Amino acid sequence: MPCQQLRFIPSRSSPLRGDRLGVAVTISCSCFFLQALFNLLIPDHAADAFSPPRLSEPGFWDGLLERLLGGLSRWDAEHFLFIAEHGYVYEHNCAFFPLFPLSLRMMAETALSPFRSFLCLRSRLLLSAALLNTLFSALASWALYELSCLVLWCRRRAFLSAILFCLSPANIFMAAAYSESMFAFLTFAAMRWLEKGQRWASVLLFSLATGVRSNGLINAGFLLYSQTKRFVFQLQMKAGTGVHLLPNIGHFLNLAASLVLMATLVCSPFALFQFYAYLHFCNPEVGPEYAVPGPLLQLALDKGYHVAASDGGKPPWCFWDFPVLYTYIQDAYWNVGFLRYFEPKQIPNFLLAAPAVALGVGAAWWYFMADPWHCLTLGLVRRRRRTGGRQGEDTDRAAAGFSSPDAFVYVVHATALLVFGTFCMHVQVLTRFLGSSSPVLYWFSAQLLYDHEPLLQNERRSSWRGVLHSEKPSLDNSLPNWARNKNPVCVLLSNWRHSATLTKCILGYALSYWLLGLGRRGRTPPGLPRMLPARAATTRRGRLRLRGRLRPPRRRKWEVFPGRNRFYCGGRLMLARHSGVFLLTLGLILLWSSPRTVYSWLFFYLNCPFLARNLTLAIPIIAGILFFFVISSLLQTSFRDPGILPRATASEAADLEKWIDNLGTSTYRPPARTMEVVINKYMVKLKYCYTCKMFRPPRTSHCSVCDNCVERFDHHCPWVGNCVGKRNYRFFYAFILSLSFLTAFIFACVITHLALRNDSQGGILLPNDMHYYYYYYYFLDSHPTVLELVICFFSVWSIFGLSGFHTYLVASNLTTNEDLKGAWSSKRGSEFANPYSHKSVLTNCCAVLCGPFYPSLIDRRGFIQADAGTPSTPKSEIPSFGTKSDASMV
Repeated sequence: MPCQQLRFIPSRSSPLRGDRLGVAVTISCSCFFLQALFNLLIPDHAADAFSPPRLSEPGFWDGLLERLLGGLSRWDAEHFLFIAEHGYVYEHNCAFFPLFPLSLRMMAETALSPFRSFLCLRSRLLLSAALLNTLFSALASWALYELSCLVLWCRRRAFLSAILFCLSPANIFMAAAYSESMFAFLTFAAMRWLEKGQRWASVLLFSLATGVRSNGLINAGFLLYSQTKRFVFQLQMKAGTGVHLLPNIGHFLNLAASLVLMATLVCSPFALFQFYAYLHFCNPEVGPEYAVPGPLLQLALDKGYHVAASDGGKPPWCFWDFPVLYTYIQDAYWNVGFLRYFEPKQIPNFLLAAPAVALGVGAAWWYFMADPWHCLTLGLVRRRRRTGGRQGEDTDRAAAGFSSPDAFVYVVHATALLVFGTFCMHVQVLTRFLGSSSPVLYWFSAQLLYDHEPLLQNERRSSWRGVLHSEKPSLDNSLPNWARNKNPVCVLLSNWRHSATLTKCILGYALSYWLLGLGRRGRTPPGLPRMLPARAATTRRGRLRLRGRLRPPRRRKWEVFPGRNRFYCGGRLMLARHSGVFLLTLGLILLWSSPRTVYSWLFFYLNCPFLARNLTLAIPIIAGILFFFVISSLLQTSFRDPGILPRATASEAADLEKWIDNLGTSTYRPPARTMEVVINKYMVKLKYCYTCKMFRPPRTSHCSVCDNCVERFDHHCPWVGNCVGKRNYRFFYAFILSLSFLTAFIFACVITHLALRNDSQGGILLPNDMHYYYYYYYFLDSHPTVLELVICFFSVWSIFGLSGFHTYLVASNLTTNEDLKGAWSSKRGSEFANPYSHKSVLTNCCAVLCGPFYPSLIDRRGFIQADAGTPSTPKSEIPSFGTKSDASMV
């Protein structure tokens, strides 16, 4: 019998409540004991973490408390304790939001004020953090259980999820002086109130969560989805009853106004905190007066920390159009950004986060495969539930647990956090980042244990025998044996040898990470990034490490590259500064579609299996090959150096300036800095680039977006996030050509699919007045394929047109830049003929597409040589471009 699918509020007398609280308190006490033991046995590692000086002499009781709870005050916990004690003294302290430090200070000054006589303020703050996080962990477990009951519609899975939260791999951060426990409680409680329909209570809790951690901003999406879903369901109900929809315009405006107000309230703590930081560091005369103690000022001088002072200079972020300090800190101090962490030396950290990534990806994939229709319609279209017979039972069984329709928005939220954390954050933070922000990992783990663990299945079958013969099963009678008498996790741990392999992996992952975090508190524990010293902020991506003293870094050339490009993987990959359209293109190609692609993924899911069964197996193979060519050529175009020319050095620019001055006389100076060279008996004019301080070689142009001179510049393509030039044009052409073939192939396959389905459903004789209903239900049954057909129809023309245009350019050995400007046009006379054309279509195609691969000239990975001399340009002449070589012809 499936899990009982009733939306309910668990009773206060439920035995589950005592089990949950007992597990939470037991694990917290074990954490305190083990960290105190490791604190005594393992000596601290002298790392380059934030370690402010103590302003007061510790007493006996302070030292005892430090030995007992000192392991909870390492790394980021030092920031929270420092902020609670001294406020936001240093610039990088503003990466930690104020609500948790305020709670620590409030408890230390009120509830723990009787201990003031023998405990200093920092000791009382540390004790407050231990007590508050124990409380918040237990409350978060309670909130997660209540939320799980409302979303999963199953008591047993809800209880197991709450127990797994208590055994979270990020448990050490829930106990230490971190804000994860408080954030988890506020987030889960807000989700619970939202599921119960209490919107404004949820808004209040979400706002408080934003005051704890910055990723609380994304929680505004829950409010947006909840209100939108409610509005759409009301429209569907009124449309089914024939009610006129014009009165709903006022309801829609009311909904929009409430959503704006809710989003504003959720985001207001972040905005107010950034405004406070701006006043504190950019206008210190306006901000609150605070005398920074001498030892803290000396620490700022030693480490290069920025301190707000009325006589000091303003930091660079104060001059931004939108001065957001949090963004600046993440970029300058922690080197957080897209793909910045993808380096070979970070492979151990990626392996550390691999289990969390596997659970997140598995949860998203499992949920989608359970009900693709619900995911494709974003859960906004109600499906008529089939009842009776085996189909009705299967539908009910699929609706319970992790495949519940109400879990959709939580899966989307967890997937968004997973993608952002993997590509844009220090990846070792991902475990605690997901563990404190989303219940999906616990729900999915509970679902796996519930489905694949024989011990729990045996308990489940035996516990429901009595329920099958009872007419009115009560809550206590409907509970399984392991929920009434003993904890399921204890059952699994006590029968470890007989547990399934999947159970050992899940529980072993949680327990091993918990012990690893306790034992490695002297080093960088799992989930903690290393902060760069503040002097590294003078370079945008500076990477300094302290080895006893501050040493100047040995920087690579990509770190000081003057163009507007972003470099990833240690300079191996490069993109334009504004690469959001490329990310959209890549994501939509992989998942859905884009204006320049087709429903590629949806095609492989819906059409390929049908066509392979009814036509030929070659269709998915051909589509897969074309899809591989599209993706590989897109990545080659986007991440490859397009042919950027290095800028002239100071000495080269000075020599060139002298050479230009020598060309003029005392009474005449050339107004335009141009030169003329002969290429293939045609005169070609070279222009001077005032940014790069050099004469541009033939067919070179300066890209205003990337701020670089690019050889054989074709155009800047935002869809690929890079310039298209000499070194990546052939890949760009391969991308649009393979995309054209893929679009045409899928277009033909979609038409074939619809035709075959129509034939398989043909032969039905219907009255004339029933044909409308037949086609209506036929469209509803195959609407994804029809949607593919529409998108392919409108996409194929633009893609084919772009491919045809570039085929003409390749055959003529022209660039888009030259064609748009009309630089080489036979209509202007024979002297304006294209000097780069080989007078043969085949030769031009071979020269453009099959020429040699030229090396990159900017040497992104090379080290900066401070003492090396730079070659200078001769004073009498500049390099000639009059020969018809590959460099000038292609």
